Amino acid sequence: MSDFEIKVGQFKLTSFTNGWVKRELDTVADSFQFQYADLRTDLNEEIPIRAGDECTITLKGETLLTGYFDDISTEYNAEGLRLTAAGRSKTCDLVDSSALVKGGRWRNATLVTILNDLCEPFSIDVSIDKMTGLEDRFRRFAVEPGETVADTIHRVCRLRGVWATCTVHGGLHITRASLGRTASVAIEYGKNIIQGSRFDSWTQRHDQYLLKGQAPSDDEMSGAASAQLSDHIFDEGVNRYRPLLLVSTGHDRKGDLKRRAQWERNRRAGSGERWLYRIDGFGYSSANFVGSSQHKRREAFRLWEPNMQVKVVDPRLDTEDDLLVAAVSYRWDAQGNDGGRTTDLTLTRKEAFTLQTYPKRKRHKYPAPPGPPWQGPILRGSANPPRRTEFAPTYDGTPLWKRDEDK
Repeated sequence: MSDFEIKVGQFKLTSFTNGWVKRELDTVADSFQFQYADLRTDLNEEIPIRAGDECTITLKGETLLTGYFDDISTEYNAEGLRLTAAGRSKTCDLVDSSALVKGGRWRNATLVTILNDLCEPFSIDVSIDKMTGLEDRFRRFAVEPGETVADTIHRVCRLRGVWATCTVHGGLHITRASLGRTASVAIEYGKNIIQGSRFDSWTQRHDQYLLKGQAPSDDEMSGAASAQLSDHIFDEGVNRYRPLLLVSTGHDRKGDLKRRAQWERNRRAGSGERWLYRIDGFGYSSANFVGSSQHKRREAFRLWEPNMQVKVVDPRLDTEDDLLVAAVSYRWDAQGNDGGRTTDLTLTRKEAFTLQTYPKRKRHKYPAPPGPPWQGPILRGSANPPRRTEFAPTYDGTPLWKRDEDK
């Protein structure tokens, strides 16, 4: 039976053939999709869910998502009924709806004020982590024509170097990278990795970013100072001449333009360097010591979460770094291996979500694992993963490792 449960009013769904819930650090609304089979024994009985219904999804009793069903698809044949339901967090209304604000602009407003004004018509709560720099006021900020609420939120957050995501209860949450917990276990080759991949790309990266913009004139800034804002930063990880000129609007001052340039550089670099891992289970056990003497040990189960830092040790992908969890997808498949309980993690460097200088790629040298040649299929948890040299026989058919022992 699945560990997931979906509650719709007084009705609970637990019989799934497969499904997933995806949470992302840089997305305003999380998403889900589940497939059910044989929900009804009587075809005349009404289907228990409808598009637009509010729902709550839990995993092992812990809330993952509070939102709405977007799409319901029902199919049947001689073998039975199949229903597929997909949806998103309550904040999906911010993604789909236009930003309609009285006057369409703010003067001398903080980030908190702007976000609250945008979310209030949708009855969505705004929560913000404790961070510096958010008390600075925007002299002027305006909604651009045709812009969605989510687009406006992302744009104003970029100017303060923060990220907009959503809470498990359907609210909007503002945070910075690495403010989440650190995993007490590592993602390690030969132990808890089912499969992994690394993606490197320069298609969106540039060695330098030139930004130009304008700001409204006032008593503090006028003339050329407001009409000719510009900034210029470099990506030290790109060693070829690849300039990019961007024109940006809606900035208060030169500092806003610089943060916009830093955000553009880091997001492009982070998008071009990602790790994808499929992990056994939905989380890990964390040991806590309790009591005044700190001698009592208590095990606690922790789900993988976005904005979590985790150590990755993977010689196959030349990785030994502390990385940031950018997205988590909890997956259930009744026909899958390992009871169908797996988690897909998208990892990146934390600098991709900050305004710090994006680091150059590190090169690691790993010693060859000791022992005789590895035989048989790849086993999860094997202490001696295969080496290519161990499969290369000599001219007389004697394995290389055996010849070394004879010497």
